[in-house]
Amino acid sequence: MKNERHFTLIELLVVIGIIALLAAMLMPALSKAQDTAKRTSCMNQMRQIANLGFAVYKADNKDKLPYWGSTLYPDYIDSKKVYNCPKDMNYQKKNNASNWTSMPHTTQFNASLDRKGNKGVNKDPNEDVEKISYFYEFNDSRVSWTLNGFNKTADSTWCDLKEYQIEAGPSVDLSKNEPYDPTAFPVYRCFWHQKKPWKAKPSDKPCLNIAYAGNFFFSENEWERGTWSP
Repeated sequence: MKNERHFTLIELLVVIGIIALLAAMLMPALSKAQDTAKRTSCMNQMRQIANLGFAVYKADNKDKLPYWGSTLYPDYIDSKKVYNCPKDMNYQKKNNASNWTSMPHTTQFNASLDRKGNKGVNKDPNEDVEKISYFYEFNDSRVSWTLNGFNKTADSTWCDLKEYQIEAGPSVDLSKNEPYDPTAFPVYRCFWHQKKPWKAKPSDKPCLNIAYAGNFFFSENEWERGTWSP
C-alpha cells in the first residue's frame, strides 16, 4: 500500500494566503500597465485625428481648422472609434448622446461640446458621430469675449477667440503682447487620464493634447499652468 501524502488544512491556508499576498502585490503594477496601455491607445487615436484629419483638412481649406472635430468624419476620418478614449467614463455613468461630455470636471462649456443636439454659428456638429471623448478648442459654438481691450460679441465663436488668442497673445497690456507658442497651444484635448476626472482641479494631470502646430504634448488640466512632452 502506497504511503500517500496530503496537504493539511493549515498548509492549504498558508498557500492560499501566499497567493493572495502575491496577487495584492501585483495588482498595482497590473493596474498601472493597463492605464499606460490605455493612454498609449488614446495618444495614437489623437495623433491619427491630427495627422489624417486636421492636417489634411487644413491643406484642403486654406489652412483653416474644421468647425467641429466630428465634421472630419467620414471624409477625413473613416472610423468613429478613434473619437472614443479607452478611459472615457461616460460609459460607466451610462450617459446617452445628448449628455455625453468631454469635459467631466465642469459644466461651464456644455454649449461648446461636440455632441448631438448642440448648435454651431456656421455649422452644427456631425450627428453621425454621437459620442466623442475629446474636447475641441476651435469649435463653432457662440461665445462673447473681451481680450486685450478688444470686444467681440456678434456671432463670435470659440474658434474666433482661439485664433485671436494665438495671434495676439494673452497679455492685457498691448505693448507686451506675445503670441502663444503654437507647439503648446491645444486644439484637441483628453481629460480622462487624470485620477479623478469628474473632480479635477486646475493643477491635476496629465491632460493629453494635440497642439495647433500638430504635435502632441501633456499638460496640467489648465494647460497654461504647465506643459511637457511625453
